[in-house]
Amino acid sequence: MNAAQLQSSGRCPTSTRCLAAPSWLPKRPWQQSVLTKAARQLELNRSAARGHLLSPCAFQIDRRHHMELQWQRHQEQEQLLAAVPASLAGGGIIEVSSLAHLEALLGAAGGQLVVLTAYTRSCGICKHVLRELEVVLCEARQQRARIVFMRHDLQDAWDFPTDVARWYKLKTAPRFLFFVDGALLRTASIADSRTSAGSRSQVTAMLHHEHRKLRDTLRELLALHTPSARR
Repeated sequence: MNAAQLQSSGRCPTSTRCLAAPSWLPKRPWQQSVLTKAARQLELNRSAARGHLLSPCAFQIDRRHHMELQWQRHQEQEQLLAAVPASLAGGGIIEVSSLAHLEALLGAAGGQLVVLTAYTRSCGICKHVLRELEVVLCEARQQRARIVFMRHDLQDAWDFPTDVARWYKLKTAPRFLFFVDGALLRTASIADSRTSAGSRSQVTAMLHHEHRKLRDTLRELLALHTPSARR
């Protein structure tokens, strides 16, 4: 079989059928040249990307700087733990920074009722709750109730859950945790007013009802588990 017969049979790679242009290609020469340039540029981009991925990368790690930061965090943690008795004697709302700090505070509080309010910086309801917490603190001082109020941000500086949030499995805010003698007695939360349907007066009435329930829970735990909480 000669070359002409091979080409006519269609088995030759250089046949007219193999070299025929696809139907989707443009028929005009200038359009074909534009597509050819675009295909070449795409191939160059792919080659450059492959060369960039295969090229070795070097990272410089400043071990001394990281060790200094770690030592600084350790020193700050030691100062917080050393200031636990002074924080409890101050009588204000204590900001809990870590799980070790919370455990030290619970151990120093002893038989007092400890109320930990978990919040986040981006929560608008939490800001209102923290303002209400200041009012409850003033009332507790007037009644000389031995209650320790604390608060903790559930997210760190990089918006990741803190060790306290992971240990107590706190995923929503605001949440309230009640401790006596270092043991967790009860957790409570309030309804989210953003998901409540109704007028403004109805939402305000719902929030007052939720705050009243929290106050009742606080009085109940104060009477049941700390009979000597009032001097």
